[in-house]
Amino acid sequence: MAHGKKKSAEPRPRNPIFDTIVEVFGYKTVTERDGKYLGVASAELTQKGATPGEIRRRHRRYRLDHPSWELTPMSLAKYWDSLAEKKSRVAESNEEFLKALGVE
Repeated sequence: MAHGKKKSAEPRPRNPIFDTIVEVFGYKTVTERDGKYLGVASAELTQKGATPGEIRRRHRRYRLDHPSWELTPMSLAKYWDSLAEKKSRVAESNEEFLKALGVE
């Protein structure tokens, strides 16, 4: 064991925020290093009041609003507030396009 730390025989309780981050970012396995990184992102999102459903929603919104930006757990946390409930630029463009076509 590194640095004299012993691993607990008891598994950690599930963390729904951490688990949702793993899910939406497609991690198949989580290494010790991944776990530390994802833990930091999870803590940031927890402090911001994130819920699993809101993480999924804002993850999708980030993709829609910023398709050319790299989406990482930490970038999701960084832009969390700007991804709050509002129409995305893509949605607004689509609505304008449909109005121009006469479709409401």
